[in-house]
Amino acid sequence: MLSYTIQRFEKIVTINVKLIGNAFTNRWKDYLFRTIKRLPNLAWSTTARPMRNGGSIKPIDHYHKIEQSFELLHEYYGTDYTFEIAELMHLIKNPKDLKQSQLNRWHRHFTTSSVKFVANQETNVVIFASINALNENVHDLEILTHDNIERRELLKDKLHYGIVSANSKNLKDVASLWTDGNQESPGEDFTFDNNHNHNVWLNDDIEGKDHFKCWYDEDDASNTDIWGNTFMTPNILFDPDMIYANTMENPEFKKFVLDSNKPINRYPIGNILNIEKVDWTIFKRGNRLISIELDGVKIAPYFNNL
Repeated sequence: MLSYTIQRFEKIVTINVKLIGNAFTNRWKDYLFRTIKRLPNLAWSTTARPMRNGGSIKPIDHYHKIEQSFELLHEYYGTDYTFEIAELMHLIKNPKDLKQSQLNRWHRHFTTSSVKFVANQETNVVIFASINALNENVHDLEILTHDNIERRELLKDKLHYGIVSANSKNLKDVASLWTDGNQESPGEDFTFDNNHNHNVWLNDDIEGKDHFKCWYDEDDASNTDIWGNTFMTPNILFDPDMIYANTMENPEFKKFVLDSNKPINRYPIGNILNIEKVDWTIFKRGNRLISIELDGVKIAPYFNNL
């Protein structure tokens, strides 16, 4: 069993997960144990991810940041971003004209630049920050577009929750987790032939988008930045509303994935045992991860007992 204990003010909640007893999950358990032993000071945090982003933002600030990134990458890599820069100059004057298709394309440019940066083993911190600013600001701007996407509107009241040690907001652990020869392959594909009736999954730690987000964003899965997990991650996702499992039951989604000629490769790892007793408000801001236990042994955030 895998258990996560979270505290927010005086409230403490433990989420118990019964892991799938298959070869992949057993391999992932070994990976999780070894990774936390190697990196005992990972900065664990929680996420609550709505299927339709709510709230409000000042989009012009984000347009300016994305435009500045394209200007810098245009000059640094010699990539022609003239069209994107012109789009952003228009949006700065007409902030309500933003479309999800633009965000999809800008995110694709983030992925392309990120892959190039890693492949070239570059260390320019300004360029690194500029590339990641594309990703962060594109996701922030989705607050303005999700209301207009029917696939997300149908799931507007549903959330999924994460336990993560590195993400787009926390880049400091990315290098230690997944560079310098530390990537580990999942070792096998996950397809529609596998049992997907589960509510705990590996997080989508990839450079690009997985098929699920691609589908929800009305993006094109034939693009080269759409794929599943290509390496192991210690980060997980709780899906109490079975969003992923139900989406995989959708014949249109299945055709969408199969037509891309790519394996879906988003791996379920188990089910929440005490789901009826979990108060999901524990994932609101101000919480902290107290512990991770694997098969009765506390393995994080402190490794003192091993």
